[in-house]
Amino acid sequence: VVSTQSTGLKQATLQSLKGVIDVKRVLVLKEKLACKHSSEQQIIQCLKEIEGGRSLPIQILTETGIGRVIGPLRKHSNQTIATSSKSLVDQWKVMIQDLPVAPVVSTGQN
Repeated sequence: VVSTQSTGLKQATLQSLKGVIDVKRVLVLKEKLACKHSSEQQIIQCLKEIEGGRSLPIQILTETGIGRVIGPLRKHSNQTIATSSKSLVDQWKVMIQDLPVAPVVSTGQN
């Protein structure tokens, strides 16, 4: 058995999780962003939390549909909300472009 005190392994693992947002938290943020009763300040706080976390994995983006809520915020009248939303969407677009493309497999049937 290796002691985590001597190797620092436990601390490294906790450090690597710093800033990670899980699916449940993204769903909570999505709900707050989609709520018509959310104040501009609440929307800004949600966007800052998403921006402050590490890049959301593609799987979380697709599972939660958070982009469908943030996308329309790019045209918000509040400049801070619009700018933050644009930044997130642009970041996600770059991330998606950097993904390797899976080869198309043909079955030979039309």
